[in-house]
Amino acid sequence: MRSTWGLAAPLVAPLGLAYAAFFVAPLLMLFAVSFYADDRMTVLGLGQWQRFLGDAFHWKVIGNTVLLGLKTVAATLLLGLPLALAYRAASPGWQRVLLFVVVMPLLTSVVVRTFAWIVILGREGVVNQMVMGLGLAADPLRLLQTELGLVISLTQIEMPLLLLPLLSVMARIDPNLMDASASLGASPWRTLFRVILPLAAPGIAAGCLLVFASSTTAFISQSVIGGERLVYLPAMVWQQAMVVANWPFAATAAIALLVSVSAVIAVIATAGRIAGDASMARLRTAGARRRSMGEIAYVGIIGFLAALALLILVGPILVVLATSFTDSRSIRFPPTGFSLRWYELLLDEVRSRQIHRAVGNTLTVAAWAAGLATVLGTAAAVAMARAAGRAGRLADAFFMAPLVLPGLAFGLAALMYFSLLGFRPSLEMLVAGHLIVVAPFVLRTVGASLSQLDPSLLDASRSLGAGPVMTFRRVVLPLIAPGIAAGAFLAFMASVDNVPVSSSSPRRGRTCCRSGCGA
Repeated sequence: MRSTWGLAAPLVAPLGLAYAAFFVAPLLMLFAVSFYADDRMTVLGLGQWQRFLGDAFHWKVIGNTVLLGLKTVAATLLLGLPLALAYRAASPGWQRVLLFVVVMPLLTSVVVRTFAWIVILGREGVVNQMVMGLGLAADPLRLLQTELGLVISLTQIEMPLLLLPLLSVMARIDPNLMDASASLGASPWRTLFRVILPLAAPGIAAGCLLVFASSTTAFISQSVIGGERLVYLPAMVWQQAMVVANWPFAATAAIALLVSVSAVIAVIATAGRIAGDASMARLRTAGARRRSMGEIAYVGIIGFLAALALLILVGPILVVLATSFTDSRSIRFPPTGFSLRWYELLLDEVRSRQIHRAVGNTLTVAAWAAGLATVLGTAAAVAMARAAGRAGRLADAFFMAPLVLPGLAFGLAALMYFSLLGFRPSLEMLVAGHLIVVAPFVLRTVGASLSQLDPSLLDASRSLGAGPVMTFRRVVLPLIAPGIAAGAFLAFMASVDNVPVSSSSPRRGRTCCRSGCGA
């Protein structure tokens, strides 16, 4: 499916124009606003940058934000990699079960999962009940409003982002390589470090990149679990933009967030690329005989960490489900009594009118954003599949940028962009912002489906006289339909659960339920 950009341009142009209007332009405006010296934006100058860069506290906040992301990546990788190894060793039936468990947290709002961790990590939460019940501590442990508690909660929230690309890469590793390593006397540990990890390096890097970008900008989790004692850049951006209303300083802090996150992302991506290129060169064995104790330790450690990963993935969801049936106004686990009062309240058209409107707004925005992203993203994916070379790679990197750039920074940029241009608050504005955020999901899934197409099918269609449109409709479209459906589903769920753009959009009477929305 190679052609020139001249043929591909009409397909990629609609999404490209949307990115130019609703992604590039807001970021450029964010950069421009940071050069106003006063909060009324009347005088140009470097005052905001001097204020930000000249304060040691701000540098400490940048360091803490980056360090939080790195700690979350390390914790997620420690648990996610053993689960990926267990997935690879499982039968096809169990692989489907594990994949469902991995995807299941994505179907639950990050806000809901974050509040579940309050129940789990609180003074009377699940963890403290177990610790005190086992006699490991006389007093409850302080886990909320600590970095440890925040990293634990972010590990569960971000783990699917690591596992999805990692499982995809793991599934493509040739099992014969592991058999060859074992036949040459390598222990399971040596096979892991010398064979599996180098070959899985691209998937590990991709997952770590997504986890770092998401965890450093996880404003909701940082605020709810970390509290006011822990200060990170997203909270500073939010406070300056929404509370203090100092947009120039908020823009400066947002750009600092963009630059610091992007720098670490570049390092992770480079490391993954180098490791992937050198994967076959690292395919060595020790030549030593296998030891049964080493195999037992390998199975035990990997199995324990994989089981712990499953518990962390599923636990908060079960806690939320169980506590929803409590008859108490306070959230505790195990819940006191059994009642359907909260479901009755939720279904009450009068008392829950605001929630119903919020849900309606959320689903409307998600449906439009996912629908537009599916159409425009599929066309762009087909175009990039036809265009090879450096131009295709640059286009792919450009369209994937919203997936790895801090969502809160983009949300603030969109807020400034629409407000300064005089647009009135509307759901259409939210759709435009959400389109940019969710389009990469469609591009990636459809692109993956296109990469699996057999070129001989396209050649056969052309040889039978079918034109490009007929070939696409009768051959390509049916084959990539599962990828399109998967991309549309992921785009819809990403829009429903998008807090940064929804909460940063100018509101006048309408909001969306992830940001506390109603009419």
